[in-house]
Amino acid sequence: MISKQKTSLFLRLSIALALVAVFFKIMHWQFSEVLLIIAISGIAVFYGIWFSLKTPKQKFYSIILNTIAVLCIVIGAQFKILHWEFGLINGNILLSVGLVSAAISIVIGFKKS
Repeated sequence: MISKQKTSLFLRLSIALALVAVFFKIMHWQFSEVLLIIAISGIAVFYGIWFSLKTPKQKFYSIILNTIAVLCIVIGAQFKILHWEFGLINGNILLSVGLVSAAISIVIGFKKS
């Protein structure tokens, strides 16, 4: 079973691996792209799992919207760092979609008091 502690541990390990990958990228060493892809994929997956385990009381659409926002922002940043572009899909588009969905999520999340 997936627990909060295991997910938090793997999320922290993915963040640490991302920092190592950024160091490799700055130093222009080999395999920096591979490390960065693995680390960012781990962050995206484990953050989505961690967020869904964190607040099971929230509504389903809020969890989906937050997960989409995180995935688009993280993958968009990866596209910008690695200078990737696949047709219309590039880092700018993914970051824009992620930031708009994060803004919508924040606006929906406010409770009227």
